[in-house]
Amino acid sequence: MFFLPFIIFGIFFVVFLMIAISAFKSHKKAGDTMQNMINTVSAYAEKEIQEIIEQPKEETKTCEYCGSTMSAHSSQCDSCGAKVKK
Repeated sequence: MFFLPFIIFGIFFVVFLMIAISAFKSHKKAGDTMQNMINTVSAYAEKEIQEIIEQPKEETKTCEYCGSTMSAHSSQCDSCGAKVKK
């Protein structure tokens, strides 16, 4: 009877250790999952940025009347409405 409290304490301690180890493993898996998500998002962002950089630049010209910038193919200024030469 004298050792019964020590045995019960030992059982609870072993159960506690098992739970703690299980939680640690789950936490590590969650950390790995988070790192995978970060890597995926980073790769996607890099791809999108590269596509933006590689997009052809739109040709523009300046309105000779008001000085605003417009498409090189426009025949009329978007800002002042003046007809411009092509």
